[in-house]
Amino acid sequence: MKFFVYLMFTVLLLSAAGLFVMKRPDGQTWLSLNEVTPDLQQTKFEVKQFSKDAIKTIKNVFNDESEEVNKNVTVYRWKDEKGNWHFSDKPNEKTEKVILDSSKITVLPSFKKDANKTEITSNKNESSFSIPTPTTIAPDKIKDLIQDANNIQNLIDNREKQISESLNNN
Repeated sequence: MKFFVYLMFTVLLLSAAGLFVMKRPDGQTWLSLNEVTPDLQQTKFEVKQFSKDAIKTIKNVFNDESEEVNKNVTVYRWKDEKGNWHFSDKPNEKTEKVILDSSKITVLPSFKKDANKTEITSNKNESSFSIPTPTTIAPDKIKDLIQDANNIQNLIDNREKQISESLNNN
């Protein structure tokens, strides 16, 4: 069996190397080094352009032109009909004003949406959930996936509770 594997590996290498030697009907070889190796100058230009675009995007997301953070931050909160708490920096008709000490919290600037991009919206009337076929999840792992989702929901609920308690203490 070991000899057969060595033989097959040798045949594979010879067939790949043969493409650089054998000629097509037009007299050119089937493969050349120029076709296998990329154009390094073009690749270098593409990498530089990509890095410039990435840096520009990062600067736009985390712009330093935002206004200075005050010592106290005003947040408005309200509870909807379903009992869910909502938080905003803009008042609403049902809001309760809460003042937070910014030295105890982390405040990040909001993400600015690109006006040129169009947003894809889904049909809100769709209430059915379907698993795509064929699924990429093994059937024996679905139970673990559901448990992980429940654990994440518990973490979110606990975090929301901590935030509410923190706001009530202030």
